[in-house]
Amino acid sequence: IDSSVTEHYLLGITREQIAAQLMENWGMPDEVTLAIRFQKNPAYDGDCQVYAKLLWLGRQLLTTRGVALGAGEAVPQSCYDDLGLDRDAVEAQFDELVSSKDSIMAMAGMMSP
Repeated sequence: IDSSVTEHYLLGITREQIAAQLMENWGMPDEVTLAIRFQKNPAYDGDCQVYAKLLWLGRQLLTTRGVALGAGEAVPQSCYDDLGLDRDAVEAQFDELVSSKDSIMAMAGMMSP
């Protein structure tokens, strides 16, 4: 079960809704606010939909590679087509990213105080 289902059941709100509200309160651009709010909805068809679909796609690709937690979904070719992306090139980049995961995490650790 996706975490948003549990969150909505227990709290009446999801982390995406909370984060989007924070972004709006902090004066972030609509592109950021809407992308965060609708990142788990691949069918979102509204303002700034490209950003939300990019986040959804990235999450699916990381989930299927065992990096992100949650229930992954198969990514239809239409998603790549809508975003003007080459499926093979994107998947190759994600494979490279995952193979470098330990190095990336080490660099991220150096940035924290």
